Amino acid sequence: MIKGLGRAIDAIDGMVADSNETIKKEYIKTLTAIVKQTPVHFKDGGRLRNSWTLSSSAPKGAQRGPNRSGGSSLSSIARMPKNVLGKRLFFTNAMPYANVVEYGGYPKPPKQGTNTAKKGKPPTYQMLSNGRGYSRQAPFGMVRISVRKARVRIKKANKK
Repeated sequence: MIKGLGRAIDAIDGMVADSNETIKKEYIKTLTAIVKQTPVHFKDGGRLRNSWTLSSSAPKGAQRGPNRSGGSSLSSIARMPKNVLGKRLFFTNAMPYANVVEYGGYPKPPKQGTNTAKKGKPPTYQMLSNGRGYSRQAPFGMVRISVRKARVRIKKANKK
């Protein structure tokens, strides 16, 4: 037996565990930011925000009911596997308009939004976009923004 081998193996195991924990924390922070930055439209009450699903075997998705806080999405993140190193994780949204909200596709200049008038009142319209994307709440998307911020945090951490 090589003298000190046990301590070296323990040190390596500790480094792997620390790396796993660091990466897992970053995943949780980034995915939580995606959920919180997902816009809540006045008509759907948060269905888009509540329909994010984390999975590890293959992309999965579920269209969930309204929840302005995104409770089901946040619960999905909380069930992240204990070990994430070397695993492929998928964070998907099954709502058919998720891609449009992320990347835009709303015409420029933006069209009038939905008539929000109450019965018997003159028509009023909610403008859905400011010309940058589909949503005024997330004009530059929610996934791209969160991933960009995560990259900056990771680069800063690697420089230390």
